[in-house]
Amino acid sequence: MHGAVDRVGAEGDVLAIDASVNTLEALRAATSSPNISYFVGQADVLPLTDGSVDAVVSRALPADAADAFREFSRVLVNGGRVSLLGDRPQASNADSMPDLERWAMDAGFTDVTLDGNLFLSATKR
Repeated sequence: MHGAVDRVGAEGDVLAIDASVNTLEALRAATSSPNISYFVGQADVLPLTDGSVDAVVSRALPADAADAFREFSRVLVNGGRVSLLGDRPQASNADSMPDLERWAMDAGFTDVTLDGNLFLSATKR
């Protein structure tokens, strides 16, 4: 989370999304930055206006990940970043990794990186 806050600076806005209240509460307790908003819910429907945040951080994607990437793109400013944290999909879902990259690119993201615990990061065009 600190990476997203550092990237957007004091004037930027970061959105943290998770389906778990406990996870977001733990994140809030560990983070003192005033420019983070916390949203409990799914990433495919975000109650935000278009182009309203500079970075989105999420631990999970809904079943229709393509919808989530379109929604991330809608709420991010141009040049904004999306970061998906946590473990890469399990081996049974390994075939979905190329799909994640394609869905991100189809939604208007560039510089898509699939790597380590930050299993995906991308920049909105």
